[in-house]
Amino acid sequence: MTVHREVVLDEDGVPILTDAVTADVEPDTFADNLLAAMSMEDIVQTVVGSRSFRQQLDQVSTELTRQLREQLVQLLRPAIEQAITDAMDDSSVTANTIRQQLESALPAIISSQLQEIGATSSN
Repeated sequence: MTVHREVVLDEDGVPILTDAVTADVEPDTFADNLLAAMSMEDIVQTVVGSRSFRQQLDQVSTELTRQLREQLVQLLRPAIEQAITDAMDDSSVTANTIRQQLESALPAIISSQLQEIGATSSN
């Protein structure tokens, strides 16, 4: 027959020992008795609710996130580079588009540069 009683916890969720330990009680026996008095749910809640457990969980999740990000970059980089290369190597489309953009933009660029040079030389 297991006796369940309320366990007092500190701010970190660690049980506070309320039973006096006498010299004739072995420390392992006392700890076993304390654990025996707690239900499995109480033990799990105590561990999961502790600050140190949460800190370790945060560290693990941060490290896993970093590793996942690095793996995704490594996996996606070659595919992205290949897609860019394929798009840029399609000279019939890309080269014509670039040439048309340059033809449209160059007169205005040359004109503004000549005006800037003229303004600079007159000062």
